[in-house]
Amino acid sequence: PAPLTKVEIEKQRLTDLFKQSGPLQAKVDANINKGFSNVSGAPGNYYLRLPVGVTPISDEDATTFLAQSNTYEATNNALMRGYGRLLGVTNVITKELGLQDPQSFIENMQELDRVFPDAPPEVNDALREIQEAEGVYNVTKAILDNPGAVLSVVGESLPTSLPTIAAALLGPFAPAGAFATSWATEYAVVIDEEIKMTGVDLQDDAFWAKARKRAKTRAGPIAVFDALSMGIAGKLLSKVVARGGSRAAVGGALGAEVLTQGAFGGAGEAAAQRFEMYRGMKDKFVLGDVALETVGEFVPGAGEIAVKAK
Repeated sequence: PAPLTKVEIEKQRLTDLFKQSGPLQAKVDANINKGFSNVSGAPGNYYLRLPVGVTPISDEDATTFLAQSNTYEATNNALMRGYGRLLGVTNVITKELGLQDPQSFIENMQELDRVFPDAPPEVNDALREIQEAEGVYNVTKAILDNPGAVLSVVGESLPTSLPTIAAALLGPFAPAGAFATSWATEYAVVIDEEIKMTGVDLQDDAFWAKARKRAKTRAGPIAVFDALSMGIAGKLLSKVVARGGSRAAVGGALGAEVLTQGAFGGAGEAAAQRFEMYRGMKDKFVLGDVALETVGEFVPGAGEIAVKAK
């Protein structure tokens, strides 16, 4: 017979567990990835969350849903890693706003770590090569030598840029919306990075004070440049289209706008790094990160342009 799959093995484990008598803690803990199972309750009293409410389900059906969610691992590609990062950002923001307690925050963070994979070693090695390169020539060469790593940065940045792109729909308030969403996103990204880098006790007040200080230090400059880029997005293209410009003229305007959006993204990263150095949080300016942020802003910037151009 064919070997059992991970889901089948987990389903058998849960079935055996539920057959045991008594209110065991293991039964309570059987729902490992609660955010992905859509199941709540305990043996004999399970419910499935649906868009229109909840409905009771049998233990047998519950074991199927739980086995699938307990063993679920997201596909390891840039967009999925970016989506996982967006969920992590949301987790941090809701915690900081007091919308969830610390224990729920920790459980959600651990769940996201289980479900969403890290970038493959070859991508991390390529990114490290770009970050360690010094001088414009060497950084440019490293980027051209590692297109897969650059595409990974672009793909991962797109999901977390969606709130800022959505701000383009706010009309005259789009720059303010871009500032707010960009500030919140960068703040949460830095907090998430600090947690993963240090691995400290999340009840440590000193850690939170340091992490929040660095998060605010980076969030401010990046949000300012994102707001500025939102303010000019689509304007050149709209003028060329309104004047009946040729396809070449429209293409040139679009290209210029995309490059400008990338330049603003890189400028925001550069300003954030300089501010970190000024406040004693960073020892060295990393040109590679500025270059990656510049390139990574091309696709989200094109999205802003598309929304704002008339």
